[in-house]
Amino acid sequence: MNWLIIGILFITACSNNDSNLDEAQIVDIEIPVIGKPYAIVDTGTKVFYSDNSVISIPAEGQIYYGQDATYNGNEPSYTNNGDGTITDNVTGLMWEQSMGEKITFDEAFTKANASTLGNYNDWRVPTLKEMYSLILFTGSVKGAVAIDFFIDTNYFNQPLGDTSIGEREIDAQTWTSTQYVGLTMYAGDCFWCQFC
Repeated sequence: MNWLIIGILFITACSNNDSNLDEAQIVDIEIPVIGKPYAIVDTGTKVFYSDNSVISIPAEGQIYYGQDATYNGNEPSYTNNGDGTITDNVTGLMWEQSMGEKITFDEAFTKANASTLGNYNDWRVPTLKEMYSLILFTGSVKGAVAIDFFIDTNYFNQPLGDTSIGEREIDAQTWTSTQYVGLTMYAGDCFWCQFC
């Protein structure tokens, strides 16, 4: 019985009959038109691996063929706008150049909502997918020490963790708005990215 009621409500709610709408209820919404679907940024990975070491390029049909390094895509490309912002030329997204000091999840939203960086007032906390587009998969760490950053430091300023207060260099993060519904190691419910 409940399904029947829900079905009827759904059909009624989806009706094309606008005669019941008051003119004040109709809102024109400008939807941005993007010239192409969301572009995926290439990882930049050029090295091939077996299950335990670096290997030479495997040929098609050989074991380990088809790794990420086999394929070339949209190489990362950025423009420094000279106003504290960086434009990703692949995704079209604009980013804050300085990742800033560590803040809480709630502070990240407060900061984004109040920001007028580059004379823009529509800043928001990025999704995990958007943040993922900045990751350089050629980065490396040795234990808690950052060797090569996982973000392009020619364009972005990513602070390291403060080792003078007991943090590890890799204890730097940047928040995303993506909620994680599983259990994290700190029992949190959101994602952040580490670029070092």
